[in-house]
Amino acid sequence: MGGPLPGFAAEIVLRNRSRSTCLLSGWPGLTFFGDATLYICTTADPPGCKSGPVSTSGTRPFKVSRSAATVPPAVLLTPGQTTSFVLHADDQCPGPGAPYGVDIRLPGSSRALTLVPGPLLSPCNEKLVVTAFGAAA
Repeated sequence: MGGPLPGFAAEIVLRNRSRSTCLLSGWPGLTFFGDATLYICTTADPPGCKSGPVSTSGTRPFKVSRSAATVPPAVLLTPGQTTSFVLHADDQCPGPGAPYGVDIRLPGSSRALTLVPGPLLSPCNEKLVVTAFGAAA
């Protein structure tokens, strides 16, 4: 009891919300932050107790490596179209450990997209693999 659980995968879908076509190729840059563990106030807590995440900031030390795709596909997204990438790990640990959110950096963009809440993942060894945009897991 309390040992590693089977692996997991989380698909992240991106939609082109601009009015112009964009080209994506390669892998996303990912920075995980905060802690998804929630604190629930009880009657024993002092007045003014606030329920919520333990932390919504502070980077997490997840190590993200690229999948073994030799050449990532070029994905042409017209307005409204979507593409995705997949995060996966060989195992996950039960209990708290998932990040609060993730900043996603697209190649050639200086601004990160923030996903809150982030995917509920908690790899035991803090190692994840990410696929390229538009690549199968």
